[in-house]
Amino acid sequence: MGNLYSIHKYLDIDAHSTKRFDVFKLIFDEKNGNLLGKKEVHHIDGDIVFVGDNKTLAVSALDFPEGQPNSIYFTDDYFYNAYEPFGPRDIGIFHLKDKSFGKYYQFKSSHKDLPPYIWIWPPVDFKPTLKS
Repeated sequence: MGNLYSIHKYLDIDAHSTKRFDVFKLIFDEKNGNLLGKKEVHHIDGDIVFVGDNKTLAVSALDFPEGQPNSIYFTDDYFYNAYEPFGPRDIGIFHLKDKSFGKYYQFKSSHKDLPPYIWIWPPVDFKPTLKS
């Protein structure tokens, strides 16, 4: 949509979990491009943001109807925590509208020895084809 946002992730180090996200829309002077300020927002124009240790990206919810608009999907980025006996635990969805958390993946104990999760994204021009 052409907007630029600053996303702040707050962690509870003792609990090894994300406490909340704050999202700010950055406001720029259209003439010279200088940053004028920022405004906290509770929506991101219907987009979906993916936050992880390897990359952060935003996509339109119109292109991904299975996703939840105005939400932040996040993976566990506690590098030292990823190989603990119970594996990565801080994985979920943060809903900006009501600042609530949800789940998109149920951890399986058989996955505890896998490396930390990352987002894998197809190229922008990727078009899946259906074979019959």
